[in-house]
Amino acid sequence: MKNPTLYFSYKLVNSLLTKTIRQEFGNQITINLNPLKYILNRTYYHFWVEGVEQISVTVQHPVPLDELKIIQENILSNINMILKCVELENYKEVKKVDVLIS
Repeated sequence: MKNPTLYFSYKLVNSLLTKTIRQEFGNQITINLNPLKYILNRTYYHFWVEGVEQISVTVQHPVPLDELKIIQENILSNINMILKCVELENYKEVKKVDVLIS
């Protein structure tokens, strides 16, 4: 990896995003930001698919679709807020979150 700070920013964003979701929805939901997609979006890959992050969500019980929609919207707003603080001058808005539910 050419830019080691990119990996550290991924770890920070993933950790902060996990904490904010756990505070709002409890410990029954676990999320993980896809590291490959995150790093590729911030290197030379961004010209192809810009503004889309992939997040896996693990729930321990069945969740209705309307609650999943709320979780997805909450993840999108939180990740944009966190990225504004972490990336500062290189901030690019995340326009869509692909959620993989397991």
